Amino acid sequence: MILDLIKDRFNVRNMSRGMHMEEYESEDMLLYLVKFGSHLYGTATENSDTDYKGIYRPSLQNLTLNRVKKTLSLSTGDDKSKNTSEDVDIELFSLSYWLELLKKGETIALDLLFSFTNKEAVLYKDPFMEMFFRNTDKLIDRDKVRNCAYVRYAKSQSVKYGLKGTRLKALQKAYEYFSPTGCELEELAYDSKLEDYMFDIVQFVNDSDYCDIKTDDKGIKFLYLCGKMHQSTTTVKEFLHRVSTAWREYGHRAKQAMINKGVDWKAISHCLRALYQTQELLETGKITYPLQKADLVLRIKQGEIAWPIVELMIETGLEVIENIEVKFDGIWDQKCVDNAVLIIYNLYK
Repeated sequence: MILDLIKDRFNVRNMSRGMHMEEYESEDMLLYLVKFGSHLYGTATENSDTDYKGIYRPSLQNLTLNRVKKTLSLSTGDDKSKNTSEDVDIELFSLSYWLELLKKGETIALDLLFSFTNKEAVLYKDPFMEMFFRNTDKLIDRDKVRNCAYVRYAKSQSVKYGLKGTRLKALQKAYEYFSPTGCELEELAYDSKLEDYMFDIVQFVNDSDYCDIKTDDKGIKFLYLCGKMHQSTTTVKEFLHRVSTAWREYGHRAKQAMINKGVDWKAISHCLRALYQTQELLETGKITYPLQKADLVLRIKQGEIAWPIVELMIETGLEVIENIEVKFDGIWDQKCVDNAVLIIYNLYK
């Protein structure tokens, strides 16, 4: 049924008929289709939805006329009624957009790159895709992996749940900069602007992952602190109020988590999954699906492991990635990518 839905919109090469590229230059062409999400990772439950994602080659005609969509969505449902469990939703990325995301190290693109390792999840694979799957070391940059989207997601979740360690320490130290000895806050120059202290605060906290100075497109400076942006014109009084409020929120989440309440276990399982994916990628230059630790991630997803243990897993995972020795020599090879795309369009000379 899935491929039938695709065939209504795309050309799908019938390999047994030995069709040639020339027959498809005027139409979009399916390159790849795979079960995604928990079904790819090996963490699906009986209640898990089935997502399908893939890659398509826009036609030369659509490229020339600038009619290419970065993503296409197909569904057996309609916009007049809510989807049922039997409806199918498919998201396809144009070849160029997938490669663009891959170069940036985005999680969805990396998942697609290595999804071929789960043979049971692959529904369709055009022979052209082997040019990418056989050269994964030329499609990832070892210097970007350590801070790829997997890691950024894991860090954002760790901040949300107020884990021990550097996340809360960054908040604490930013506050202590103004009150190093616990003096009364009324003694401070409340009306002073944050811009007078931003550089010193960053130096005092000394953790650029959670405290840094950032500038927007208009040249306005902000103090980035644990996921929040504080404009330079903010008063010291307002800044300290925000920091103390954030501290109380994190403290509440942490206390709730300690007794296994108020935890989004699905989100936390994604956090651990992302850390394990990053570790494997740094050590081997690839990710294997289903995940090697799928059973553990599934137990966390179902809330079967106490929060203090999960918290320690996340802390340890972040530390491992921070200190791990990169053991592969992968680097983005633009020439290899360009040649593959030209071959797919029958333009390689």
